[in-house]
Amino acid sequence: MSLETWLLFVLISIVPVISPGPGVFLTTKNALKYGAGPTLFSAFGNALGLVLLGFGVSFGISAAINAAGWIGTAIQIAGASYLIYLGIKIWRDKSLGQFDTRDASAPTLAFTRLFEGLFISITNPKAIAVLAAIIPPFLSEGGSGSTMLAEATILSLTYGVMCMGNHLAVIAFARKLEGLFKNVRYFAMLRAVLSACFVGAGGTLALN
Repeated sequence: MSLETWLLFVLISIVPVISPGPGVFLTTKNALKYGAGPTLFSAFGNALGLVLLGFGVSFGISAAINAAGWIGTAIQIAGASYLIYLGIKIWRDKSLGQFDTRDASAPTLAFTRLFEGLFISITNPKAIAVLAAIIPPFLSEGGSGSTMLAEATILSLTYGVMCMGNHLAVIAFARKLEGLFKNVRYFAMLRAVLSACFVGAGGTLALN
C-alpha cells in the first residue's frame, strides 16, 4: 500500500472517527465516573472492537451478515438493548462524577470497562456499515492472501488508532469539565443528557 493511498484512507476516515456515537458517550460517562485510568480500558476496548470489525469486513463478514439476516437482527437487538440499559443506568446513578480512585484501580473494574467498550463497538451495525464502506475500496483486487491480510491489518489498525486518539481527546476534555459538574444542578443536567444520548442511540438502532 502506497503512502498516498494510506493518507487518502486517513482523510476519508476523519469524519466517521470524530462523529459522536455510543463509544464516545461511553468514554464521556466513564471519564466522569471512574477517572482516566479505567476509561482508557473502555476506549481501548472500543478501538479493539473496531479493529476486529475492520478485519471482518475485509474478509466478507458484512456479506455473511446480509446473507443471514437473523445475525444482523440479533446484533442490532443486542446493541440497542445494551445502550438503552446503560442510559437507564446512568439516569439512576447519582454517583457519576464522584469516583473512588481505589476502586478505579481494581483489575476487575478495568476488565469490565474493556469488555463494555468492546461489546458496544462490535454490536454497532453503524460501525460495521461505515467500515464496510471505507475499507474494501482500499483493498487490492485479486491480490494474494498475504497482501490482503497486510492491507486489512494496516487499514483496520489505522482506523482503530484514530478512534483511540479521538477517545483520548474526549477523556481529556471530560476531565477538564469535571469541576464544573461538581455543581449539583449542572451534574443533573449532564446525567440527563448522557442518559438521553444512550437511550436515543439505542432507540434509533432498534428502529433502523
